[in-house]
Parts: sequence; C-alpha cells; structure tokens
Amino acid sequence: MNYQYAREGGSAFLGFKYGRVMVPGPQSMGMGAAPGSVRHAIKTQWDWQVPVGRDQRFGASMHPWLDGVLGGWSFRGVGRMQAVMVDFGNVRLEGMTAKDLQRMYKFDIRTDPASGLKSVYMLPDDVILNTRRAFSLDPTTLDGYSTTLGAPTGKYIAPANSARCVQLKAGDCAPRTLLIRAPWFTRFDVGLSKNVRLRGSTRLEFAVEVLNLFDNINFSPIANPGAGATIFQTTSAYTDPSNSYDPGGRLGQLMFRIHW
Repeated sequence: MNYQYAREGGSAFLGFKYGRVMVPGPQSMGMGAAPGSVRHAIKTQWDWQVPVGRDQRFGASMHPWLDGVLGGWSFRGVGRMQAVMVDFGNVRLEGMTAKDLQRMYKFDIRTDPASGLKSVYMLPDDVILNTRRAFSLDPTTLDGYSTTLGAPTGKYIAPANSARCVQLKAGDCAPRTLLIRAPWFTRFDVGLSKNVRLRGSTRLEFAVEVLNLFDNINFSPIANPGAGATIFQTTSAYTDPSNSYDPGGRLGQLMFRIHW
C-alpha cells in the first residue's frame, strides 16, 4: 500500500512586454472536463494465500480429499483512491473564498420532479444560476447584465474583468488558474480463488472476481463556468477507454484455469 502527494506547475509566455510567468497546474487543461494532475493517490494491492492445507501452516498433513475442500484458497485484489485538481480558469469569486468553493464542489444527484429523470451537478443550484447571470453580459442594459437572467447575487463565479478591474493580462484581476480538488475517485477489484491438485504438478484453479466491488460511480468532474444552461452538469463517468470490457459499474466474472 502506498500514498502519493504531487503538485504540478508550468510556465506561460505572456508576450515580450510581460515575459514568462510560473503558474500552478496543467496549462493544457483550460476550462474543460479533462482531468488534471493527481494531487492525492492511495494505491493498494494484495494477494493473501489462506495458510490452511497441505504444505501450509495449518493442516499440513490433512487428507487429500479434505485438502481439496479447505486448502488452496487465496484472496487478492487491487484498490485505488485518488483526487485530481480541476482548473476553473481565470475567474473571480464573489461572496465566497476558494475554500468555500472547495466545500461545495461535489457530485449532487438531483431528480427532475416533472420527468423523474436524474441529473448530476457539481455545485448548488443558486451558485450555478448566479454564475450564469454573471457571465450573461449585455452592454445595452443599465447594469450590464442580461434581462433574461438578471443580475447575480450571493455566491457565484464571475469573469475576471469587472467594473472595479480590467485585466491587461491574465492574472491582473483574478488568479490565472483557480485549482480545486475534485471529488475522490474510488475503485476496488477483488477476487477469491481456489486451487485443486489433480495429479503430479497438474492443478485446477477457479476464481470468482468482482470488479468495482462497492459499485461506486466515478463521475467525471466538470469545471466550466459560463452562461450556458448546462454548466457544472456532468454526463459521463469512468469506463475503460473503449467501453468494451468495463462499463463502469460492478461486474462479476468466473475464471477457470488448468496448470500443468
């Protein structure tokens, strides 16, 4: 079992006037849903052979038929828990701090009362609505905001530029990158196997394996502040790259093998 803590940084060239600056986090990530650097990772792997049966600590001289039932068992598995950093981009926080945003940033499954369908969001409804309002700008109105959604209030994420500050370069009015830790990714695969001696060095092995034992849905974290109606709504979750052998839920499989 091991634990990893990592921080990632890079640099950005802002032109000959400003030069190159160091910035935290992956620069290729932008404001999309691509995962960033792994800040915390806990990984574990085990293979425990139950010490019962012939040639084992307990029951070393037991009858072959009894050994066929009680001996040759092993329990194995792998597990991973990790948290990536998500880049919200060059944005300004109003009515809250980065720590407040961190506490709110989690998967929230909501049911539409009209249709009964479930959707997954990353932030509370009021924060999402007021963030949309902050990004819905209209230069023809008195306050500069869209008449459809109105002006933002309370806690929300806003563009870096405001009436109080106009950026000449990214980072003048708000951090170039706002990094928030995504909810934890958790997955455990376990297996129970049994070896039966047949003749000489030949043996039969069969196993029951369960992938994603706790049936945890690892949704993809989203950080896309803007005026869109679907901001901070995630519609995907972890699967294998081709979605062919692991669709992401709990899977059970049986395995038979002959060794000689």
